[in-house]
Formats: sequence, structure tokens, C-alpha cells
Amino acid sequence: ADLSPQQVQGYFSDGISEELLNLLVRVDGLKVASRTSSFAYKGSKQSLAEIAGELGVDQVLEGSVRKADNRVRITAQLIDAKTDRHLWSETFDRDLVDIFAIQDEIANAIVEALRTELGILQDTPAISVKADTENLDAYELFLKARGLFLAREQLEESISLFEQAVTIDPDFTRAWEGLAAVYSVVESWGIRGRDWDALALQAAKRALKLDPNLSTPWAVIGQLSISQGDPIGGLEQINKAIELDPVNATHYLWRGLELSDLGFHNRSIVDFEKCLELDPAYGNCRGHLAISQLLVGNDDEALLLLQQGMEHGFWASRTFFIQYLVNSGNRIAATAILYFQAGQGSRIPAKAILDAIEFPQRDHSAGLSEYQTWAKQHAASRPDRPIYLSIFRGYRQIEPAAANNRWVWLKESADFRKSRYFKPFVRKLGWLAYWQQNDFPDNCRPVGKEDFACD
Repeated sequence: ADLSPQQVQGYFSDGISEELLNLLVRVDGLKVASRTSSFAYKGSKQSLAEIAGELGVDQVLEGSVRKADNRVRITAQLIDAKTDRHLWSETFDRDLVDIFAIQDEIANAIVEALRTELGILQDTPAISVKADTENLDAYELFLKARGLFLAREQLEESISLFEQAVTIDPDFTRAWEGLAAVYSVVESWGIRGRDWDALALQAAKRALKLDPNLSTPWAVIGQLSISQGDPIGGLEQINKAIELDPVNATHYLWRGLELSDLGFHNRSIVDFEKCLELDPAYGNCRGHLAISQLLVGNDDEALLLLQQGMEHGFWASRTFFIQYLVNSGNRIAATAILYFQAGQGSRIPAKAILDAIEFPQRDHSAGLSEYQTWAKQHAASRPDRPIYLSIFRGYRQIEPAAANNRWVWLKESADFRKSRYFKPFVRKLGWLAYWQQNDFPDNCRPVGKEDFACD
């Protein structure tokens, strides 16, 4: 909780919470609920026992931050959720110059409380906080920027804040790491105007030069390699990121997406489930797990995951279900997803799109023209644009997307996989090279040395 005057330090209290979480998650013998899952309960009126039950934990750490001028007061208490007993509590009044020392003190006090009160973590060494920067202004900018990035809100502002942080302190490792991450995703959120891939690569390399054991820069470089048609090298780099940080849920999400792109949907399901094991409230993982379940034919499981996601307010990637819903006779639900995905007031030509799905034998050239006019005005950079175009073309031609090419594996895209466009598509994205070096997905097979076929 932010208890500072005017309560304008939420980014700071959230940042301190996450810093503590990141310290504790690396303590052997502790299972710590991830940021996404934990932060979902901020301000919740549920009891600690209810929250702990939903997160699958036994203890809850809660507290508050009050920041004013150059002083900070942090209160923290560790509570046994089953008995409501306080295992430990303390108040830290410090000058802000000691912010990393405070994190060190709190984390070690928690471990000591667990050791003393519960008899666990007996062999756990003392926790040491790596400061990364001695410049408090740069650190506060970093906390603000990271909070916006993780929430996927105001990404341009997040970039600006990260850039200010590394300008103030050019050796601020985690700021470079965060900058690489936000650069790598910003275009998929419809923000254009700069060469984001080049900037992401530059920031990732800078972060690794400062600390080669960071994981996220390797994952970013892997994503960039894949987008440039090198899934072989890209997946090797994402695997390296997971080896360096096996509790980072996002890296499992990214690898799952790439595996599903390549046609390995069952393998992607394993990664998405691991992501949710680490972070049960990670809506993006649940959404993409739903898609992979749909792609392997587990329709009931896919729809259940879709429903769970929507019940928790998460809608991303639901465009994949539009064709299924229309062909299942649920045009109302398909229409609702279309309008929600497009955004309020955009007046997407939903009828033209849905008619093209339901009546593929008809001439939809007028609908295609209507959609292209709308896309030019509202959604030219949307990642789902390629599938809408393919719908109007009767699934015969699909353009490679900037990210997420799983469209080609939909049941409705079978005509595309049989068309003359499919093999150049696969070769352009480097999929065939990956298959030849590793193995082919279940519904594809080699034909001779340089050719292939997919059902």
C-alpha cells in the first residue's frame, strides 16, 4: 500500500514489493507466487486465508510504503494465513540513499522469521541485494518504467522513462534490460515510428555486456532472431534465457508461442502450463494455452480456458476463436469478440468478416474492400490483420505477421496449407530449416531432401 502524502508513490511501493518478490523467489526451498498473481490482490477485500488459498501459499507478506522528501518508511509483516498469526513484523525508517540496504534487511528478516518460527530454510545463506545503480533518480525512473511495461500501459512513456534512466546512469544494467524488453514488444501493440528491432537488439547487447548472466536480454535476442527468419538460433537463445532464469514465466510464454508457430502445439501446451504453474494469474499464458488447445482439437478445454480468461477481464488473442464460434453456430459470441478486439468506436465491418467465414463460397470482394478501408483508418498495424485478409480470400493466402503466425494451423486454414502460397511462407520464416534440423510437426512430413507436405 502507498501511504505517502497524496498517495502518488504507488509506482514506488509496487516497485519495492516486486524487488522483494524477486529476492525471495530465488531462495531455495521457497515457492513464491509471482508478480502478476500477487499484484492481482492489491486492494482486495478478501481475507488473507482466501488469498493464500487461491495463490497456493501458506504465508502472506504485506506492508506499506510512505515516502516523503528524502525519507522512506517501510512497514512489513509476515502472516501465517492458516492461523492468522504474525510471524514477524518491523518498521524501517531510513534515508532513501539506503533503499537497497532496506530491501536486503527485509528479505533477510523474512528468511530468519521462517527459519525461527517454522523451522525451515536452515541452510539458506544470507541474501545480498545487487544495487545496479547508486543514482536514486535513475532507480525511481526505472521503477516507474518497469511498472508501466509490466502492466502493458503507456508503453511510449515506459520507453521514455527507461531511456532517461540509462542516460542518467549508462551502466544501469536492469534499466537496459527493461528497455530491451519494452522495445521488443512495442510494435506488436501498434506503436510505430522507430526501428524498434534495432533498438531492442542494441539495448539487449548493452545489458549483456554489463552482465552476461541476465536472462531477459537473451530472450529478446531470441525473439528478434525468430522474427528475422532464424527460429533455430532464436529458440537456442530463448532456451538459454530459461536456463539462466527457470522461474521467469514470460520466457516460457515466449518459447511456447514460437513452438506453436512452428506447428508443435503439444510442446507449446507444456510451456504455457509451466507459465501458469509459475504465475496462475498470467492472462496471456492462459489465452495462448486456449489457442493451442484449440489447435490440437481439444475444443472443450479451449473454450473453458477462453471463458476463464474473459471472466477475469482478459481478451487478447481471442480472434483465433472467431472462426470456430461462427462455424459452431455462435455468431453472437463471435461478433462480440470482433467488436471488443477492434476497440470502442472503431466500427469494424463485422458483418462482412462473419459473412466471409460463414459463406466462403460467395464473392466477398466488396467486404474485403470495406475491411481494407477500415484497417487503413484504424488497424493497419494490428497483429490479427493477416487472418482477416485471409478470411476474405477464402484462406488461400496468408501474409506473415510481425508476430504470431499460428493462424496457418487453424482447421479453417487447411486450404492455405494446400495452396501455392504455403511453402514459400514456411521457407521465408525459416520453419523448414528448423524442421529439417530438428523434427517435423505431427501434421507435416519431409518429401525428399528439400521439399515437404502438411495436412
